[in-house]
Amino acid sequence: MAPANHDGIATKDPIAEAIEAQAQAEEMLHASALRYGEEQPGTDVDAIEVVLAMLRAVRVHRTAIGRQIEALGLGVNMSGAR
Repeated sequence: MAPANHDGIATKDPIAEAIEAQAQAEEMLHASALRYGEEQPGTDVDAIEVVLAMLRAVRVHRTAIGRQIEALGLGVNMSGAR
């Protein structure tokens, strides 16, 4: 049963939403790797999937770090290179 807010309206569990989003992201990575393997015969699909997952992890990390720096209010403009 979904938790309810103070008005009694059902809300989604943030943990369940995060797990669902992660599962969808993994499915998309897998599908992309399979598609690449079909287009490039002889490709190690598992290796492609790992590389795609690592690239996604880098994007998520950069976003999280950027938000953390912004939350500190330091007025620092960090580019990807920095």
